[in-house]
Amino acid sequence: LYGDNGMDLPAVIISFHRTKDNCQGHKGLHTVDGEGTSIIEICDWSEKDTLRNAWRRKTVMHELGHAWARHNLTAEQQAEFSSSRGLEGWRPDGSEWQDRGTEHAAEIVAWGLMDTKVRVDSRIDNSGCEELAESFTELTGLEATNGLTHSCH
Repeated sequence: LYGDNGMDLPAVIISFHRTKDNCQGHKGLHTVDGEGTSIIEICDWSEKDTLRNAWRRKTVMHELGHAWARHNLTAEQQAEFSSSRGLEGWRPDGSEWQDRGTEHAAEIVAWGLMDTKVRVDSRIDNSGCEELAESFTELTGLEATNGLTHSCH
């Protein structure tokens, strides 16, 4: 879905885990190694899970959104996006998940590309369809290809 829309991803390694131990208690985690490779951990994965499972697919798309943003957005773009969303910054120290520009960006990029019915995380403010579409375009310079309207708040 990223490539189909001309959105380049960096080198990415994705690992799947049965517990949340590798994800600091979350469903997924994005980090970067010393060589700039994005490392994505997907946690609480069971043998019966597949990427056809909508929320699993969204977790992967969200974490890929972090990889895409880190690879493609400048610090200035990150600050402008965070400000336009009414946030203190991209990843302010001590901030809650929903107050980080990086989390809004990952949710919005996943929303704009998803081809499966999954809602934008309810902790994300300004998540009406029009707001999400504007933010997707601000981030990517593209129109949301899917931007499923049933996934807005």
